[in-house]
Amino acid sequence: MEQRRRDPREQRRAGFVRQYKVALRLGVLQRHLETHDFLLDRFSVADAYLVTVLNRAPHAGVDLAAWPAVHAYARRMLQRPSVAKAVADELALYRKEAAKRP
Repeated sequence: MEQRRRDPREQRRAGFVRQYKVALRLGVLQRHLETHDFLLDRFSVADAYLVTVLNRAPHAGVDLAAWPAVHAYARRMLQRPSVAKAVADELALYRKEAAKRP
């Protein structure tokens, strides 16, 4: 099957659209976290999941420092023992799987 090559201008536009969409969503999260400590009334599985997404942001070229409340939230969540353990366990599994690849 022939794979189509994308026009570089189209690729740049798609990248800008992705960045814009990420910024919009992080803006919504920023406004919420400016007045709340958690996504809901207290720590929940939603927070534990969100921190795994935010933890990948730098690898996607997203600097959370542009959203100070989101950045502080992610740091706070990573200090929770249960979250720190889950992140460490996930990283160990990732490394184990990566070691299997040629």
